[in-house]
Amino acid sequence: MPPVKPGQAIPPARIPLLASVAVAAALGLAACGSSGSSSTSGGSTSAAAGAVQVREASATTEAEAPQGEAGSGAEAGGGLTPPGTELEAGGSATVAWVSPGEFDPTKTEDGIELEATVEAIEEGSAGDLKNVELEPSDQHAIPFYVRVKLEASKTEAIGDAEDPALSFMAIDDREEEQGSVTFLGGFPTCEEIPAPKSIAPGAPYETCLTYLMNGGGSIQKVEWNSGPAKPNEVSPYFEAPIVWTPAGG
Repeated sequence: MPPVKPGQAIPPARIPLLASVAVAAALGLAACGSSGSSSTSGGSTSAAAGAVQVREASATTEAEAPQGEAGSGAEAGGGLTPPGTELEAGGSATVAWVSPGEFDPTKTEDGIELEATVEAIEEGSAGDLKNVELEPSDQHAIPFYVRVKLEASKTEAIGDAEDPALSFMAIDDREEEQGSVTFLGGFPTCEEIPAPKSIAPGAPYETCLTYLMNGGGSIQKVEWNSGPAKPNEVSPYFEAPIVWTPAGG
């Protein structure tokens, strides 16, 4: 990729998110990213404020999981919130995060137990983006903000360049997954905080994810589909994710 100029928008980075990694590995498929709109980044890079890097949403969908396997993974146990649980923003769920770097489809995956909270799902305004250089297709976009928190009951290590917050998936009003954007140089309205090397009890990891919605679209809910799985099977959370909706919505 050529050098980044101040204020320049970075082209989409084609990377898989956790759901597509897990499903593709378990089913022997090749995972690849595909954007449903102006979607997602592989994380922040150093550049001047005003540039934006996009992180693509996962191209893998529930339809790609074979019948009879998507819901037959390891049972949710050990105090995990059951698959399919619906919460309002502000509610917490006990989840098991399966690290992409540690995933092995031939082994039982228990994951790292975390307390996951979607603290808010908020609609911003076009004025929030007045100092951001956007792609022409996003000139009239409205930002939506998803504020999340992860906390551990014991100190849990996180692999280099991995971020469990990316297992929160924003779903729009067309039931399509959207990818978040990273503002290079910072974006105080919704600051995306890099993942720590470990999550310790009493020191929760909090961050904010921004989504640019065009054509009157909106973020309607946030899902978590990472979870334990038996060898060569898909986690039951993939078929029945934990879901958060806006408070009072």
